[in-house]
Amino acid sequence: SVFARNPPNALISVYQNLADAAGSGDAALQMNQVNNAIDTSQLRILLQSEPMAHLPWAISDRIDREQFDEIKSALVNLDQSPEGVEVLKMANLTNIISADNDDYAYALEIIQEIYGETLGIN
Repeated sequence: SVFARNPPNALISVYQNLADAAGSGDAALQMNQVNNAIDTSQLRILLQSEPMAHLPWAISDRIDREQFDEIKSALVNLDQSPEGVEVLKMANLTNIISADNDDYAYALEIIQEIYGETLGIN
């Protein structure tokens, strides 16, 4: 097995016959980076999971709770102002939502099945 550093590279590797299959979110199929490099209509979906939240953004545990709450509020409320909507648009996002560990239980189960309790972290 070979590991691609990111979903776009995984899709491109499959297209270029560098891998037989790859895992990726369906959003990667819409990315300019992918569509400019390959013809995605030539790829075939073998298995599709239930939708899950995008990978989370985390805040260092060195940040105090007040700053944490301010950063979180600023991010989840970006869609409430014209300036924030513009920031989201530049990032190709429509909004940012709050999440917790339960939102990633499905992904964690898959990662543990593959890597065990270490989660592949050395």
